[in-house]
Amino acid sequence: MATLPLLVLYLPAGAVVDRYDRRRVMLVTEGARLVALASLAFAVALGVPTLQHVLVVAAIAGICATFFQIAELSAVPRLVAKAQLPAALAQNSARAYVGIIVGQTAGGLLYAIGRAVPFVVDSLSYVASFVSVALIRTPMQEPAGAAARGGSIREGMAWLWNDPFLRVTMLLFAANNIVVNSLYLALIVIARDRGATSQEIGVMLGCIGVGGLAGSVVAPRLATRLSLRSVVLLLLGVKAVLTPLLIFMPNALALGVTFGAMFFVDATGGAMVGARQLAGIPDHLQGRVNGALYQVTLGSVPLASLAVGALLQSAGPTATILALSAVMIVTTIAAIFSRAIRVPRAAAPA
Repeated sequence: MATLPLLVLYLPAGAVVDRYDRRRVMLVTEGARLVALASLAFAVALGVPTLQHVLVVAAIAGICATFFQIAELSAVPRLVAKAQLPAALAQNSARAYVGIIVGQTAGGLLYAIGRAVPFVVDSLSYVASFVSVALIRTPMQEPAGAAARGGSIREGMAWLWNDPFLRVTMLLFAANNIVVNSLYLALIVIARDRGATSQEIGVMLGCIGVGGLAGSVVAPRLATRLSLRSVVLLLLGVKAVLTPLLIFMPNALALGVTFGAMFFVDATGGAMVGARQLAGIPDHLQGRVNGALYQVTLGSVPLASLAVGALLQSAGPTATILALSAVMIVTTIAAIFSRAIRVPRAAAPA
C-alpha cells in the first residue's frame, strides 16, 4: 500500500508541483502524514489498532511521499546555486542513509519501550519537517508571471525525451533500481536459508546505510575528479561485478558488506547526474520532468518486486541472483556503448 503510489502518481504529482506553490504542497503533505501517523499512535496506545487502519496510514504516507519528493527536488535549484547542486544533493543522500542506519535500529528499540512509541516519534519527526519547511523564506519557484504555470504532463515528458543524456540515464537507472530493490528480498531469503537470525538480517540491511553514507561523504570530492560518463559506468559496473558474487557469500554479514559496497558510488552518481538534470530543466517544468523521470526509474519497482518474489519461490535464490546479474551486466554494456552519456565535463555544472 505504501509503494502503490509509485505506479501511478509521479506524473500527476509533477503537474501539481508545477501548477501550485511548492512550499504549500510540501506543507500539506507533511501535515497529512503527521495526522495519519498520530492517529495510528493513538490507536496503538489505546490498544485498538486494526489492519485496515495500518493499510490506510501506509497508503496516505505513500501518496504524500510521492508529492513531497517531487516538490522537494524541484525546489532545490531555487535554494542553492548551480555550482552547489552536486554538494547539496550529496548531503541529501547522506541524510537518507543516516535515516536507514538510525531508523532500523531506533525502530526496534522504541518498539521495545512501548508499541506506540515508534509512531509517536515518527509523528514528531513530521512536526520538525513541517516547521523546517515553513521557515524557509527563499521562494521555491519562479515568481508568478515569469513563465506559464501548469501545462500538460505531455509537455514535461516531451522535454525529457528530447534530452538524450537524461533519456538514456533514465532508462539505465530504471534497470539499476529494479535490480537493487529486488536484491533486498533475495538477500533476506538467502540469509534465512543460511541460518541468519532476525538481528543478523537487520545488521545485513544496515550495511546499505553504511556503504551509502561513506559514499556520500566522499561524493563532493569524487564529483570534481570524475566525468559524468565515468561515474555512470562506475555506478553500474560495481553492481554488475558484485551482484553475482552474492551467491558465494557464506553468511549474512558478508552478504551485507557486499551489498553495502554497491551503494558507495550511488551518492556520487546521484549527485552528478541529478545536478545535470536540475540545472538543465526550466523551472516551470521541474515538477513534470522530475515526475516523468521518477515514474520510469521508480514506478516499475513494486511490480519488479512481485516478479522477483515469484522467481524466488519457483526457481530459488541462486537462479534469481543470476537473473538479476544478467540484467545488471546488460545494462552496464548498454551504458558503455551509449553515445548519449559521453558528455564533456564542461557541459556539467562545476
